[in-house]
Order: sequence, then C-alpha cells, then structure tokens
Amino acid sequence: MMSEYPYKLDVAKLLGESSKYKYMFLRDGENIVRFLPPWSSDLVALLETWVHYVGREFFYCPRYVAKLPCPICEYVESRGGRQAAVTDSQVRSLLVKQRYLANVVDLNRPEMGVRILMYPRTVHLSLLDLVRDDVEFGDFTDWQKGYPIKITRTQSGGARHMRQYAVYPMTSKRGPVEERYLRELYNLFEVTKVKPYSELKEILENFLLSGSEASFLDDGGPAEKVGVEAVGAPVRRPVSGVGIRGGLDFDPVEVIEDFAQ
Repeated sequence: MMSEYPYKLDVAKLLGESSKYKYMFLRDGENIVRFLPPWSSDLVALLETWVHYVGREFFYCPRYVAKLPCPICEYVESRGGRQAAVTDSQVRSLLVKQRYLANVVDLNRPEMGVRILMYPRTVHLSLLDLVRDDVEFGDFTDWQKGYPIKITRTQSGGARHMRQYAVYPMTSKRGPVEERYLRELYNLFEVTKVKPYSELKEILENFLLSGSEASFLDDGGPAEKVGVEAVGAPVRRPVSGVGIRGGLDFDPVEVIEDFAQ
C-alpha cells in the first residue's frame, strides 16, 4: 500500500498558473527516473491517454480522451485510416497514438523538479510486470518505499526506425524522495484536457498547408515541451494488459505508432 504523503496539495496551483506543464520524453541511452505517487489518493499514478503529433507539437485526442469529435481523426479516416498509413507517411504521422503519463523526477536532471513523463505502451507493459510482482518489487511509485527505474532506449535500425526499450528496477536504491517534490505533483486528468474542435481544425489545416510531417523521429519528442491551456473533461480509462519486461513490441498497431515516439 502506498504511503500517505504529508501535504494538502494546492488545487489553485494546478488550475491557475500551472496550466502550462513540464514534460519529459525518453531519449536514446539510459533514462533514470523516480516515479511519484498520484496527485490525490483517488487518482492513478500511471495514466493512459491518446495523442496526435502534428508537426513538432502534440495534442490530446478529443475522440479517445473525451469522447468528443476530433478533426484529426476525421482527416485520417478520410485518407484511408490505418491501412493508408502503411504507405502514406503523412497519414501515419497523424494517427492517434496510445501513450501514458506519470509524475516523475528525472534523476539525471533533478534540478528540473517534477515533470510529466510521456512514454509508450511497450514501456508501460514492462512497468505493469513490476506492479504485479509485489513481493519482489513492491510499489515503485510509493514516495517512501519506492525506487528508481532505469529505462534504456536504443534504435533497432531498418527503414521503420523501430525503438527498443528495456526497463530495470533499481531496488538497491529504494528509499524516500525529497518531500519538496510532493508539493509539485500534477493532476494528470487536468493535464489531458483537450482543445476545442475549431482550434484543432485550424492547427491541422495550417499543418497540411505547410506540407510538413511529424518530426518527432529526430529526438523522440521536445525535451522541454510546455503545454498550453485547453478545454474539455477527460474520460478515465482503466489500465489493463499483460506485459513483458523489455524487448520490442511487435503488435501491428504499435509498430505503426512507433514512428512518432
């Protein structure tokens, strides 16, 4: 059971100035992070979400996150959807991607404070293995008894630019986090609010006029991306699935989605 942390978190902090968020994305090589507990005990520490990459920006998908119409999904469908994505790089770049969010501290850059780690399903399945093996590993998000996680990312080569991940629990470094981080936790459900349909449509139209494609392949995501305010109530989705520790995920949908990790 997760240890109770000793702070009443400031809701105004999240609804006011912190409508802008600090994100972290996994890079090639070793990423050592300490996962933190949820903003509130009635929320989840690891949140499933869905995003579209448009150029070098990403946006939470209204259809998958909030059950609202999404102009990007509509455009992808008008171009042939996932079947077309196999050969059409622009459609592939705009496909909705399944991602997960967590409050973390990047132990390579702890001075950055709490950040929102966005990571792919392959990594999430490996993390679930640790959660299930409670006897050996315990809750790695516990602020007192948790431990760092090392996530390595390597390029597997080939035309598909597949990336390989491995997850290593660093249980020898088990112990409490600095309590100041508990004051910086984000409400992940607030983070995933979606933009209005008209705004997303304009963003998409400008992107299409530019003739660009999503360019997250360059570095796996903008290292210091700061989100902007959006509206729309997110829908909570249960997290489930059977995982493997490390290795490649060869699910056909995930292979396509891995272009924009």
